[in-house]
Amino acid sequence: RAADGINGQTVAEAIDASFANSSAETRTESEQAYFAGWVARSGALLRGLEWMSGIINGIALLVLVNALAMAVRERTREYAVIKTLGFQPLHLVSLVLGESLLLALLGGGFGLVLLFPAAQLYAVMTQDRGYVASYSITTETMGMCLGVMLLVGLLAAVWPAIRLIRMTTLEGLRHAG
Repeated sequence: RAADGINGQTVAEAIDASFANSSAETRTESEQAYFAGWVARSGALLRGLEWMSGIINGIALLVLVNALAMAVRERTREYAVIKTLGFQPLHLVSLVLGESLLLALLGGGFGLVLLFPAAQLYAVMTQDRGYVASYSITTETMGMCLGVMLLVGLLAAVWPAIRLIRMTTLEGLRHAG
């Protein structure tokens, strides 16, 4: 910071001029301009992290769909026996949906449990550097995570449930595998 009576802009221009055309050129700017640029760059980083989170959630959805499809395929005969006993397709869908939601909530809950120590570690690692003024996990974030878990669980159950509804009892009893 420039002392009283000294024009900071003039000093900055003099510094930039003295290093012009050298191997260590400078671009002097005010502290306010520096932080404005930093915030703009961090906004792009946050958008990138949002995209990455979306991709990771998509991959988790595909993994869960695959796991449920395999589980339903392995239990096709059991589902056929349940149909033979008079259970309606809605009952089978509720079984698949319950399993899907349970898996999604358990996996997401495990991730949330790991989030708190990771956030504490991040806060400790960045506290002396001044990168982040404060970092905390809000109830809004927790609610959003819960909503994403439920959505992933519901979406993952769609394909296996449709497959079960379309399956006839005879097809299910003949299924080998």
